[in-house]
Order: sequence, then C-alpha cells, then structure tokens
Amino acid sequence: MRCARPKPESRSTQRGFVLVMVLVLIAIASLSMAGLARQSLSVAAEAADAQQRFERHWSTFTLQRALLADAESLLEQEALKTQGEQIVWPLIRRIDGTFQIGQWTYEFVLADEDAKVNLNRVLREDPNSYLTVVMSLLQSSGQSSLVPAPPPLPGQPSQRTLTPFQSWGQVFLPRNSGQRKSLAREIQLAAGEMTCWGSGRLNVRRASEDAIRTLCRMAVPTPTIEQLLEERTSTNLTGLEDLIGRLDLKAGERFAFQRLLTDESNCFTLWLTVSDGKREWTQLTISPSARGNPSTWQSFRW
Repeated sequence: MRCARPKPESRSTQRGFVLVMVLVLIAIASLSMAGLARQSLSVAAEAADAQQRFERHWSTFTLQRALLADAESLLEQEALKTQGEQIVWPLIRRIDGTFQIGQWTYEFVLADEDAKVNLNRVLREDPNSYLTVVMSLLQSSGQSSLVPAPPPLPGQPSQRTLTPFQSWGQVFLPRNSGQRKSLAREIQLAAGEMTCWGSGRLNVRRASEDAIRTLCRMAVPTPTIEQLLEERTSTNLTGLEDLIGRLDLKAGERFAFQRLLTDESNCFTLWLTVSDGKREWTQLTISPSARGNPSTWQSFRW
C-alpha cells in the first residue's frame, strides 16, 4: 500500500510553524542578551561605586589618623606660626584647610572641644538658663536656622547622667528630609562655640571671651570675670594658677575658676567634608583622648 503524500498546505503549515519558533527563539535570545548586558553594566557600576567608596573611606581614615592623632601638637605649632615668640592668650582653637586627593576634595576643621562651652556642664550648673545660653551661642556663631530642642526635665533618665547630650541630634530639633542637605554645615558652624563633648572645663588658654563669660557667669560676678579676661592678655602666663594668682580673689571665686576652667585639653574633633563635584559627604569624628587612639573615636555621618 502506498503512503499518502503530504498535502501542499500541510508542508506550508510546518514551515510557518518552524519560522515562528525560530523568531521566538531569536526574541528570547535577544532579551537574554539585553538582560546580560544590563546586568553587566549594573555590576560594573556597582564595582566602580565600591571602588570609589573604598578610596573615599581609606583617604578619610588616613586624614583622621594624621590630624586627630596629634591634634594638641598641631594646634600648638599653628599658634607659634601665627603669633611667633610673643604668645598671648587666647591661642587658636581650630585649624581648617582643604586637600585634593584624586577626584575628591576634602575640607577639614580640627578643633579643641575643651575650648568650647560644654552644654552638659551648662545644664548641670544652671538648667533654667540652658536655652538662653544655646540661643546666645547660636547668634554669636551666625547660625539662626537651627532650633534648640527642649532640655531633658529633672528626673528624666537622660538628666540623671553627667552627659545627657551625646550627639547634636539631642541638642537641635529634627529637620524635614527636604531641609537636610545643608544640615551638617549648619551644625558645624553652630559648633564653633558649643560642644557636647570634653571635660566640661574650659581651656582658658584657647577659649574665647564669650565662652568664658557664658560659663563663668553662672558662679562668678561679672566684674571678676572681666578682670580675669583683662589679665589673660598678659604675656608670659604659665597656666591657670598663674593667671588667677595675679587676681585679688575671694576664696569662693578662686574655687569657682578652678572648677570651671583648666589650661589643658584632651578632647578634639575633626569635621571632614568630602565632595566629588556632584555629591557631598560629611563626617564628624570625636577623639576623647589627646593620644588620638582610634579605638576610642566616635563618629557621626551626614
């Protein structure tokens, strides 16, 4: 028995089916290749971002080690360069500058935190004047956009510690997400005369007149403070005891100055702002020890 030949339309249908399958396979292959290309681009972009982050973080850490590890010596050297042999208090309490490392621009501010008004000390000495002091220091720094947060009330857990303020987020009210772009720079400007860190005693060798008046008026009469500030401009002062020894003080006034002032610093901060021309990152690092041990550092990032 002879086999029946396929009808012409059957062969045509088969060819059409094969053609459709080929087109489908081509489409699938094209989509797969496009997906691989996108994935490759994504991986390449992630690798480039990771490399940039590594470079940025490594440069940041290197600058931190170079500046914070010897902050006291750097400030003393800068004072000698600025004033020469005729040293007159107050000495400089901050150094700022700019570095260019590859595509990154680094702006830094190295500061002595013991030469600033400690807000924890203010809250302990006179809680009722705390907000007034913060507003006054904000105005003197030229920063008026930040709003102080209400201080913790007596009896609250945070008020029972010696340092209820341990970050700027506890000092100022939070900002809306759309207003956060310049927040770091605003806090950096405001922090010129106030701090949350340090011993709480002002370094009389570096603190500004306003800082000394702000802290000492809580325990010492204004005329006595002005006498100290006038005598502070003398040359050849050797330290705090030499300074207050030149004044005719009552026992209580002497004790108050010894309790509120010092002639040494142990706490330093470094503000680093990194920019590539498109984006900006800011990091605040606090070194509570003059030895600059990285294991004791505390950092905040914006």
